Amino acid sequence: MADLSRIFLWWLYILLMGAVFLPFSTKLFRKFLDGGYIFSKPLGMAAASYAVWALSAMRILPFNRYAIFLILLAIAGVSAVSKGISRWKAFWSEYKRIIIIEEILFLLLLSFWSYVRGLQPDLIGLEKFMDFGFVNAMLRADVMPAVDMWLSGRGINYYYFGQFICAFMIKLSGIEASSAYNLMLSTIFALAFMLSFSLAAAILHNTGRFSLRKILIGAAVSACLLTFSGNLHTFIYAYAKPALPGNTATVSYFYPDSTRYIGYDPPTDDKTIHEFPFYSFVVADLHGHVSDIPFVLTVLAILYAYHISQVTVKKTMVFNHANFFVAFLLSIMYMTNAWDYPIYLTVALAVYLFKNASESKTLKTGVSCTVKQFLATILTSQLLMMPFTFNFENFTEGVGLAFYRTPLYQLLVLWGSQLFFAVSLILLLVRLGITYVGKLDKKQKNPAAIITNLLKSYDAGSQYAFILAACAIGLVLMPEVIYVKDIYTKGYHRANTMFKLTYQAFIMFSVMSGYAFTAVPCAASKRWTRSLLQAAFLVMIILPLLFPYWAVKGYYTSLSPSNYKGLYGLNYLNEKYPGDAEAVKWLNEYVKGQPVLLEADGDSYSDYGRISAATGLPTVLGWYVHEWLWRGSFEEPEIRKADVARIYESEDGTLTSNLIAKYNIRYIYIGDMERLRFPKLQTAKLLSLGKTVYSAGPVQIIEIAGQ
Repeated sequence: MADLSRIFLWWLYILLMGAVFLPFSTKLFRKFLDGGYIFSKPLGMAAASYAVWALSAMRILPFNRYAIFLILLAIAGVSAVSKGISRWKAFWSEYKRIIIIEEILFLLLLSFWSYVRGLQPDLIGLEKFMDFGFVNAMLRADVMPAVDMWLSGRGINYYYFGQFICAFMIKLSGIEASSAYNLMLSTIFALAFMLSFSLAAAILHNTGRFSLRKILIGAAVSACLLTFSGNLHTFIYAYAKPALPGNTATVSYFYPDSTRYIGYDPPTDDKTIHEFPFYSFVVADLHGHVSDIPFVLTVLAILYAYHISQVTVKKTMVFNHANFFVAFLLSIMYMTNAWDYPIYLTVALAVYLFKNASESKTLKTGVSCTVKQFLATILTSQLLMMPFTFNFENFTEGVGLAFYRTPLYQLLVLWGSQLFFAVSLILLLVRLGITYVGKLDKKQKNPAAIITNLLKSYDAGSQYAFILAACAIGLVLMPEVIYVKDIYTKGYHRANTMFKLTYQAFIMFSVMSGYAFTAVPCAASKRWTRSLLQAAFLVMIILPLLFPYWAVKGYYTSLSPSNYKGLYGLNYLNEKYPGDAEAVKWLNEYVKGQPVLLEADGDSYSDYGRISAATGLPTVLGWYVHEWLWRGSFEEPEIRKADVARIYESEDGTLTSNLIAKYNIRYIYIGDMERLRFPKLQTAKLLSLGKTVYSAGPVQIIEIAGQ
């Protein structure tokens, strides 16, 4: 019952933010089948959290609950004086059935994935320590960026805005942090389905060629593929390959293999990553690429709304409210998952160009307007992210040519189903385009006129689906040519590039797939051709949807209610490190702010850094390689690593005191992990440095006098 009340309270606050922002969002999505109602939620969350974050980053308002309510009241006030109440009433009168249905579906999806997370809620493994640590560090901070929990004295130097939104929701709702972490993941899951459904339905609806039944089915295809599907790897390696004659091996499919295939099977020096949303929902890291999903879909929706708007293309045209919201969300994308910024800036450029070229009298006018809009979008987004970039040290190292290429068969295993949708649509548009150009008279057959007239011949849905398909294909192919340089060695050089680019390709493919599924068979002139295409599309929908069975079974074992553990994510401490569990509760209850607490450092993806992650209290050094990545150099982590060892193991009291003063250490933590990490740990020396403020079981916490 406690979890049910948390879910309901969490949903109410999201409903509140969406309701406050609805009068603004109705202007953007008036041509959507549902009026774009569901998009008011991510827009409201983005606007409110950004305002609170920016004011705290500029030291104007502290990050606390009072500031959050003040901002929400301010947004509601602006809405009220701009006829927001009358707009709300009009919207409710027209869309009340849809509002009720969408709210019920959203709550059901939120509750469903909250239940799934409750089967395995522990915030341990992969990068959960990092994500949860960011959240807890920000919960303790009055200003942004918060102190890095794994590099005391330094601010977080990573793209943390997604975790900030989680911290924002925790402050707003008052729900305990580790439970709220799981609720945030469930929120993203629910929004992924609902937003993609609304966007795909809008693309189909505005063509004016499809029945409501076909629109809803096509939208469901997009939503299911984006939220639940994987790739063809599961079908091939869990079903097809074991069924081959002579294969007697027992089927034991490991679901992460579908995200670690290139470079692993067969093993080569080209190790890569190619994840997708449902895998992220299952493994439950609250990383930037996951947190950004609602904003990615909202940007795609705003771009489509702009694409079908009645805005007149003029030489003097530069910017409108849709362009502003695109720029605003692009700034949030950069602060959440920087890779998404250039990706969706490129999509925006393509949409601007298509709209301007198809609606202007000349191609030159269209290009001129596009350049102005594009530059204005960049400038606005850069201005909005300045409170972030002012405190951020860029650690990227440029772009290089890829050392390896992916075998074609592996690309088809990973992208065969998505490419089937995209290529089918592109071939249809090419066929229609050739037919159209053939009917033009000689005056209309100069290159500029052909481009302009050809674009005008396609409806907005076809144009937009083509943009998404083309951009997605480009993102899949790009890691075959270039990679973004980082700290990883040649054998892993394009892993992060492929991961971040193809993750967004998966989203774009999914959104356009509902349109392709509906439009391509309908364009077939013969009944047997239409039936064949529908059957082929159905197969390409079903095969990727085999992944959830293996993933959920692999991570959560069973969906049985008897396995439900609850949303609280720190129970693993009781089982794995029982002494730490009570110590963490004590620290969270009695230690305020962000004083430095020394604990054992360790390798990335290990259990070290667990206290700083669970409390947000900064330690001298946490995960070594992560800090190396975030700082662009191993020099400082290397120095701190040696200093942490000296504090715990050195017999020199003077040296220890000097190092404690150097890092302004207030508390020293001694537990099982510290004893394991430092076999020569000098317990007596450490106890002599201050007062033991906590002692229970294997854990002792020493408060340093004068710090």
